[in-house]
Order: sequence, then structure tokens, then C-alpha cells
Amino acid sequence: MAKVPRNKGSYSVYKDGRAQIKFPLGFNEKTGKYGVYNENFPSEAEAIAAIKEINDFIYHGGTAAVVPAHRMKKDAKAKEEAEPFRTFAANFVADRGKQKAVTERTIKDYRTHLKRIDPYIGSMPISAIGPKDINAMYSGLRSNDRRNGGAAPVSGTYLQHIHSTLSLVFDRAVVYGYIGSNPCKDVDKPKRDTEEKYALSVDECRAFIGSVLDKGLEAKSVGLLICLCTAARLSEMLALTWADYSSGTLRISKAMKKDSQETKETKTGDVRNDPCPRYWSTS
Repeated sequence: MAKVPRNKGSYSVYKDGRAQIKFPLGFNEKTGKYGVYNENFPSEAEAIAAIKEINDFIYHGGTAAVVPAHRMKKDAKAKEEAEPFRTFAANFVADRGKQKAVTERTIKDYRTHLKRIDPYIGSMPISAIGPKDINAMYSGLRSNDRRNGGAAPVSGTYLQHIHSTLSLVFDRAVVYGYIGSNPCKDVDKPKRDTEEKYALSVDECRAFIGSVLDKGLEAKSVGLLICLCTAARLSEMLALTWADYSSGTLRISKAMKKDSQETKETKTGDVRNDPCPRYWSTS
């Protein structure tokens, strides 16, 4: 048994590198025996750190009798702090959905935002993520970083939406005691860089359709009409094939990669079945 200088307790190291500590708990009047607290660790260094932590707990007013409960609580806390960001974030979204705190559309937006940032911080312990990691992620999302999976760089406006979702998740982590402060507060908030869009009026839609139909049903005009009718993105429209059409419905499940003839999943990762009228009228 080895000792840690100036600390009560001892530890043993096994041939495979694992270690076990033994800490005296004193005389137990109920059992009539002297109690000993045992705990196993993957390495000698972790065993030594645990002995020092227990002694520090005793020094600051703890009693030997509650050492087992103290260590269990500390172990649970360590597991919380080591919980991957994606796990905590998924639970956050699930809770918001069950409580009906927001609309289904907002829940869908949360999941889309979290899916986009997952390659950057999804596997990191939530307690280890700092402003530096978030800034680096934002730079990656605004570029052609390989972790974007071929998706186009996001706009400042869309990054602003991602930032809002991320900040909400970290706010919840603060409330639950996983972290001390929200790292998003120390990051420059992304700035909006796209103009506010507005919907076409009925007359504007008729004028647009009429202008397109005047050119005849060539490839370009058909593509424009599909986008107008289904609200498909340009990349989604370009990825359509005859196999995606059935009985007046278009199945939109993929998008065309930029500067490539290859396809990818849609921006939001969903599959839609949108009605496509068989004929058009401007009257």
C-alpha cells in the first residue's frame, strides 16, 4: 500500500495500471467495526488525486462518515460535466417540446441549428466549451470548412439564429449547474447581413407567372414555376428527377451540391411532398 504525503488514506496499484484507494472512516457504532472506504480508478494519478480531494473535504469541515456520499455526489457531478454537448442539447430540445414552451416550427429550427454545429462541438463535454471554441466554430460555418459536409457557408443572419439557439442551451446548462457562465456572452454576436424578404402580392405572383409563361415551358421557366409553387430552394429544384414526380406531387428529398453534379440532403435534412399543379393560369 502506498501513501500520499501529509494525507490520510492509502492506495494500491495493480499490474494493469489500475489503482484502488482505501480511506479510514473510523469506528461505526452500529456495526461495531472500523469502516473503510474503497474506490477504484483507471490510473495511479487519479487515485492520488482522489485521496487529496477527500482530505481536502475533511479539512474544510466534512466528516469521515459522509465520505462515501460525498464521493458519489462528486462522481455524479463529474459525469454531468463530461456529458457531450449533443446529449445535453438534445435533452434541452426534448424538454422544450414536451413542455410546449415553443411552437413545433421553433423545435424544428432548434434541431436544424444543432445539427449544423454538431461536427464542431457535438462531442465536446459541455463544461469544456469556451468562447474560443465558439468563435472558431462560427469562422468555420462562415467558410468552406470540411466539417460543413459540403454545405454552403452560412450567412451572418443565419449564424445569428444559430447563436440564439446555442445561447439558450448554455443558459439552461448554467441553471442546471453544469457550467458557471454562458460562454456565448463572451462572443461577438453575429450580425445580420441579408435584406429582409417580403412575400409577393397576388398581383405580383400573377405578373411573374405570366412573364415566365410568355417564354414557353422551357427548362428555365419550368424550374422557376416549380420554385414558386413548392417554395423549393434552387439547389432542391435542380436535384429533381422524373422519379420525384407522382400524381401531381413532387418529393423533395435532396439538393444539388454547388459546382457539382452530385446531390446531398436538403438544407434542413427533411423530406417534403409538395403539390405541383398540372397547369397554370394567370387569370
